[in-house]
Amino acid sequence: MDRNVQQALFTITCPTCRVRLAVRSAEAVGAILECPKCGCMVPVTPPDGWQPPKPPETPTVQPSPERTSQSPPSSGPTAKPPVSQPESGTAASAAGSDSTLDSGSLCAEGKPFRLWHSWQIIAAAPIAAAAIGVVVWLTMFSGIALNSSVRPAVGQSNDNPPDKPVAKPAAENSAEAKSLPGPETSQSKTPELKEKEPEQNPTETKTSEPKTPEPKTAEVNTPEATAAAGEKNPPAEAESRQNKQNKEPPAPVMGTSKLVKLLAPEAIDVQSRLAEVIPGIELREMPFARAIGLLTALSGLPITIDPDAVARLQVSLRDPITIRLTGATLEEILQEIVAKRGMAYTAEDGQVVVTGPADQREKLRRIRYTVSDLTDNDKAAADRLAALVQKLISPQSWQAAGGEGTVETEKTALIVTQTAAVHDRILVFCEKLRNARGRPLKSNRDPKRFDLTTRHQQAASPLNRPITANFHEPATLVDILAYLGRQAEIDILLDRQALGAAGMSDMSEISFAVDNRPLAAALDELLLPLKLGYRPIDAHTLQVTTQSALDARLDLEFYPVGKILGKELAASDLIEQIKTAVSPASWIDAGSLSAIYFDQSSASLIVLQSPPIQAAIQAFLTKRQQD
Repeated sequence: MDRNVQQALFTITCPTCRVRLAVRSAEAVGAILECPKCGCMVPVTPPDGWQPPKPPETPTVQPSPERTSQSPPSSGPTAKPPVSQPESGTAASAAGSDSTLDSGSLCAEGKPFRLWHSWQIIAAAPIAAAAIGVVVWLTMFSGIALNSSVRPAVGQSNDNPPDKPVAKPAAENSAEAKSLPGPETSQSKTPELKEKEPEQNPTETKTSEPKTPEPKTAEVNTPEATAAAGEKNPPAEAESRQNKQNKEPPAPVMGTSKLVKLLAPEAIDVQSRLAEVIPGIELREMPFARAIGLLTALSGLPITIDPDAVARLQVSLRDPITIRLTGATLEEILQEIVAKRGMAYTAEDGQVVVTGPADQREKLRRIRYTVSDLTDNDKAAADRLAALVQKLISPQSWQAAGGEGTVETEKTALIVTQTAAVHDRILVFCEKLRNARGRPLKSNRDPKRFDLTTRHQQAASPLNRPITANFHEPATLVDILAYLGRQAEIDILLDRQALGAAGMSDMSEISFAVDNRPLAAALDELLLPLKLGYRPIDAHTLQVTTQSALDARLDLEFYPVGKILGKELAASDLIEQIKTAVSPASWIDAGSLSAIYFDQSSASLIVLQSPPIQAAIQAFLTKRQQD
C-alpha cells in the first residue's frame, strides 16, 4: 500500500463507478464530494464504529540510543526530521509549505504532511532496497483529485456525529459543478481524495485460472506527493505488503453468487428524515434516475421509482435534471426533482415511492372512447369489447370485482369511469388492438408505446449483451446492479418497496462473479438465490424486485400467431398447448386473474400474465414458429 493511502482514516466507495477513495481528514466527514471518475456525488460517511482521531500534537524528536548511529546530532534541544520541499509552482508552495489544511480537506489529518513519518523513514533505510520492487508494482496507476461541488452533511451516521460542523470547501478546481456561495479558500485547501482501484475486477481477462490481484493504489502529483517523493517505507509497512503478496486471496469461481450478509431494512422515521436540512446542493444536467439514486444514497431513505407512472407520464429516466438549492430540507429537494418531470411521491410505511400526482392515482374520471373502428358500429360488438376490457385491464378495479370503475357502451363508444392509471392502460390496449388489426392509430402519443413487440423482445439486445464481473470482495446489491446496468447500457430500477416487504435491504452484501455471460443469465445467477427476479419495462429499462412481487404482477402482451395457425392447428388448440406447457397451475387457480384471449380479426393472442410466464410464452411461441 502506498504511503499516502496508508494515512487514510477509512475508504469510501463511489456508488456509481465503484472506485474506492481514501479519506485522510476527519473534518471531511459529512461532506458530499464529486467522484473524479464519473462525477457522481459521494457522501463521506465513516464505517460503523469509526471514531475521529484525536488532534495531533507537534512532534518532538528526541535522539534515542537505537537511532543515534543513523541520525545526525541535532543543533538544539529539539530536532525536526528533514523535510523534502514541494516543487516550485505547486499549490503548497503558493500557500506556504507549513500551512494547515482546512476542515473540508481530505488530504491530511489536520497537520503538515511532511512531519508524520520522518522517524520511520530513517528506520526504514536498511530494507528500502527490498521494498522498491513492491512500490513500483503498487504505483502503476494514476491518482485523481476529487473536488467538492455539493456540500450537504447528509448520510452522517447518528452514532458517529462529526466533532466539528462540516465546512464548505471551495470547488475552484471542479470541472463538473459550480461552487455554491461560501467562504473563500485558497487553492491549497481544495479537498482531495485518492482514487483506489475497486476490489472487484470486472474486466479481468478470461483465463482457465483467473487470479484476482490485490487492489492497486496510485499517487497523484500533489504537494504532499511531491514532498514525499524521496521517502522510504517503514519496515512494518514493507513487511505487511510482502505478506500480502505471498498470501494472495484465492480466485473466485466464475458464475457464482453468494449472499454474504443479509440485512433487514432499517427502521426509518421517513418524515423526520425528510425534515433534515441540507446546507446546499447543486445538480447540473444529471439524469433523472441518477438524481433519485443520489438522493437515496445521501438520505438513506428507501426510494422506489414507479415504472408504470414513468411510462404513463412519458418521462425518460435519462431526462436531465438541474437544481440548485441552499438551506433546503430533503423533502424540498425531493419535491424539486420529481416536479421537474411532472411527478410526485408518497411516503408511507417507511417507504418513499416516486409516482404520479395524487389526483391521477385516486380521482375517478369519466372518459369517452370512440371505438367505432373496432366495433363496426355494432352494439353487441361494443358489449363484447367492454367485457374484454374489464377482463384484461386491471380486473380488480371494476365494480363487478369490488372496485369503483364502471363502463357503459354505445354503438360507437365506451364510456369509462376510472383512475388515470387505468385509463392509460385502456388507451394502450385500444391502440394496440388497432395496430394488430391494421387500423390507423387515434392517439397523438408516441406510436412506439403501441408497438406489438413484447417487453422481453424490446429488452432483448441489452439482455443478450455479454457481461463480465468479479466481485470477489462482497459488495452491496445496489452497487452490483449499478455496475451490471452500466456494462449492458440499461437502467436497472430497484423495487425497494418490495424488498422491504420481504425483509431485505438493498445494502445486503453479496459476492458475485460471472465471466462473459449474457446479462439475462448474469441476473438469473445473481438474483434467483436471493428469491429476486427482474422484469423488462422497455428497451432501456429493467426493474429488479422480489419473485413474489413478480408473480403477483400482471402484464398485458399481444402475440401475433397467424403464421403458426393453419389447417392442422386451431387457435383453441394453441391456447390449450400454452396452458399445458407453460405454468399450468397459474391458469386453473381459482383465484388467478390471468387470462388468454384470441382476437380473430388480427389473428393475435392477447395474454394477461406475470412477467416470468410472459417470457416463457414468448419462448414457446418462438420455438413453435421456428419448427
